[in-house]
Amino acid sequence: IRAVSERNRPGHARMWLARALADIPDDRAAEALIPLLQDSLAGVRQVVAYHGPKQRNRKLDDAIVARTLKLKESRMTALAMLGFLIARGQVREELLAVSLESDDPRVRATAVQALSRHASIDNLKRLASLLKDKDPKVRGAAAGALGAMGHRGVKVIDALVAGLSLPGDSAKYRICKALMALTGQKIPYDPQAT
Repeated sequence: IRAVSERNRPGHARMWLARALADIPDDRAAEALIPLLQDSLAGVRQVVAYHGPKQRNRKLDDAIVARTLKLKESRMTALAMLGFLIARGQVREELLAVSLESDDPRVRATAVQALSRHASIDNLKRLASLLKDKDPKVRGAAAGALGAMGHRGVKVIDALVAGLSLPGDSAKYRICKALMALTGQKIPYDPQAT
């Protein structure tokens, strides 16, 4: 705890120390991680955002979410989401909501991972709406998630079909793959087809 707080240490050393601290399940370790979310070095903040959820400490969780929402840094947002997904299997709603509105397609694609964990009606609607995303990677990720979730509802199928009208061969390929998984029909993507 003392070592990670020493600002004169090299950045990479402080990042490793923060990671080590996050791996020690103890309230004192969690308390020491909270001020690191204010660190001037983005790498230290990001390490805490990603590894902090392993502590399973409500106060640290709240601090991670609050700082992530305040800073609105794409990388920190994505890492916080992944940290909660890996350590807890779910992402807090306020973090998920801001991720879906992010300008960074990588953050929106990470949100797809969180949404795909639970086949609730709200999550299916959110995933279906991401099939209209301007980025083909986000559309492809949403299609893959919908196909894997196995929900064969008309609205999901309609959203997938509508997504075929947008550009991006990789997204269209994944949409067709999802349609095949959900309908049982062979509908391979043909980039030459109209």
